[in-house]
Amino acid sequence: MVQIRDMITDDAKGVSDLLTQSWRATYEPVLGLEKAAGIAAVMFSEEKQAEEAGNPDITTIVAICEEGSVCGVAMTSLDTNGKAWIDQIHVAPSHFGTGVADDLMRAVFAKHTGLPSLSLSFIKGNGRAQEFYERHGFQVASELPDWGYMKGIPSVVMTKILQRS
Repeated sequence: MVQIRDMITDDAKGVSDLLTQSWRATYEPVLGLEKAAGIAAVMFSEEKQAEEAGNPDITTIVAICEEGSVCGVAMTSLDTNGKAWIDQIHVAPSHFGTGVADDLMRAVFAKHTGLPSLSLSFIKGNGRAQEFYERHGFQVASELPDWGYMKGIPSVVMTKILQRS
């Protein structure tokens, strides 16, 4: 049985390890080993994860496996205009196809009840992500030549209109 809950600071190492492993497995084929490893080292350090666990502007939800390790993570934030963004959803490869990602997505929707929409972006070429988000009702809003601050890395932006409660 997998437990879905809010991240606590003690989860930082497990979240860091999972994000680094998942990011590299997903994006090394797209970006190359050196670039993917460099980005992962900056974005997913244990210290950064611990800091974000205490940030009230970031919502991080974890999936804790039967043995107590982090097997999934979803992170959301609000931009300066108050728009909600899914920053990432990652699942350990050992839990692909088990419903952990679906459980995390349902938890994200529950946390954002009452907001008009959720948006997200990912590096173009990540077909697995696009299929997952389309299955959950997201639609492509645009394609951009850059992924955030990473110039020259094309990205896809998707949005889902949320039901008002």
